[in-house]
Amino acid sequence: MFSDQSFGRDCIGLLRRVLEQRGVGGFAYCLMPDHAHALVDTSQEAPLSGPVQAWKSLCYRAWRARGRSEAFWQRSFYDHALCDGEDVIHAARYILWNPVRAGLVASPHDYPLSGSFVYDFDTLTR
Repeated sequence: MFSDQSFGRDCIGLLRRVLEQRGVGGFAYCLMPDHAHALVDTSQEAPLSGPVQAWKSLCYRAWRARGRSEAFWQRSFYDHALCDGEDVIHAARYILWNPVRAGLVASPHDYPLSGSFVYDFDTLTR
C-alpha cells in the first residue's frame, strides 16, 4: 500500500497528527512498500496500542476515501522496547536506513516516506 507515495505521505501526516494529539514524540518513521516502522516515545503511562490503532484506523479511512476497499493492516503489531543503554539515535538511524538495506534506494535521502518529527533528518542519516 505504501508503494503509492501519495497515500504514504497522507499516512505520514496522519501519524504526525495522532502523535501530536497524544503528546507522543515521533523519533523516526519509515513506510516501506508493504510495512511500516516507527520509533516513538512511550515514556508516558499510556499504552502504545492506542496511538497505533488510531493511526491504522485513520490510514484505512484514507485508503477507503481513495476508493480502495481491501484490508491491508494486520490485526496486531510488533513492538520492541529499547532497553536501558540502547541509543534512540542509533535506533532511529537503523529505521531510516531500511530502504537502503532493502535495495529500494542508494541513500536514505532518496526515500520520500521516512523521516523524524523530532530530530533533524540529515543528522540522523550521517
